[in-house]
Amino acid sequence: MEALITYDEINNAILLYMKEKGFWNDKISFDLILRLINEFSQGNLEFLFKTFVYDTNFIIRLLGYYTHKVSLSHKELEDLLSQEKNKIKVTENMYKQAEKKDNCMAMKTLFEHDGSLSEILSARIRQYHLLGKIH
Repeated sequence: MEALITYDEINNAILLYMKEKGFWNDKISFDLILRLINEFSQGNLEFLFKTFVYDTNFIIRLLGYYTHKVSLSHKELEDLLSQEKNKIKVTENMYKQAEKKDNCMAMKTLFEHDGSLSEILSARIRQYHLLGKIH
């Protein structure tokens, strides 16, 4: 799996292969996201989040609740969405790397998919001046 990450060309087909074969863990996620930030590979970074978070399995699970008329409390739904959003953990180091590379688009993508607590998100908005960078 390391070979796919170090391969010169990361593309959507490789990302889909990694997902389909179950080759996904926090280390791969972290290393791959840092690489995409460094390479200004915005399309692949967005594709990564859109493919791995709120995927088909999640949608089918939600449809199952709907079909079987399973009611969820506001908290249960919020927890379900939060758990899904945190499939790919957005870390402080990712923001630091995007700032170091002056990659504003990566910062925007990271922020849009960051499932951190609201206090942490507020701190990141201030620390990285995100309001001025992600319009």
